[in-house]
Amino acid sequence: MRLLLEGGASVGAADGDGATALLLACAGGYPEIARLLLEADAAVGQARNDGIAPLLRACQEGRFDIVRLLLEASAAVNQAKDDGTTPLYMACQEGHLEIARLLLEAGAAVNQADAGGVTPLYVASQNSHLECVRLLLKTSAAVNQAKDDGATPLFAACYEGHLEVAKLLSFHGASRAATPFGTPEQAANREGHADLAAWLVASRGWTPLQHLEACPRLAAEGVSALSSRPLHLFCRRSPSSGRGRCCAAARTLQPARLLPSSGRASSARGASRIRLLRESVPQSRSALSSRGPR
Repeated sequence: MRLLLEGGASVGAADGDGATALLLACAGGYPEIARLLLEADAAVGQARNDGIAPLLRACQEGRFDIVRLLLEASAAVNQAKDDGTTPLYMACQEGHLEIARLLLEAGAAVNQADAGGVTPLYVASQNSHLECVRLLLKTSAAVNQAKDDGATPLFAACYEGHLEVAKLLSFHGASRAATPFGTPEQAANREGHADLAAWLVASRGWTPLQHLEACPRLAAEGVSALSSRPLHLFCRRSPSSGRGRCCAAARTLQPARLLPSSGRASSARGASRIRLLRESVPQSRSALSSRGPR
């Protein structure tokens, strides 16, 4: 490649599909060739005829080193192909977690959708890429942002039978309201996902605290994901008693009994943090009550 470039080869020449040498190097996983081409002033954003640029292609193939190289060369992190697919969307569709993280750190738009309204969170939920879903939610992805046809990430997860994804989305406040295709619960039942359907029934009306207590992974991670949530999300009043549901939830669910033996050590730390949250919530509610309504 170096000899070709020194011999005057055109660095921007493309084949019939519009693919340049840089794009092909990115797709094939050749970082040193990509580096040589960039040093020879290859256009980092020159796309194929269908709009696929080198960065998107590298994300599709999981080429972490090349993605980092392209971002360092000022590739446009949100440059989409003709159908609106962005590099972040592609990384999440394929489950390339570390590439998704790198793109988000470089400023990728977490909620940018394709032409059909499909977001990175939706496609990650649909394809059961749990860690990508977790990353996107931690980066403030809109948990209820629906496709143009009205389907939500939770509906997609339930339709495909992805229980752990459904739990994580629910913890982050995913709505279970009906879509044009029915509710998430109806989708799970219709597609024969019995375990997921049963969990959706059992967890109706749960608060974030109840989701935290019932899920070993969330308990192990502690309550950091809840710290930014307004207090009223934990202290919704029961229509019948007027008492905060969070207090009753904290007393009825017992995390240690819900955890597999292999996760008890880390989950015990989470349970300890939950107890601290239980204690803090009533105190905070009392403080709010003492000030009276606003």
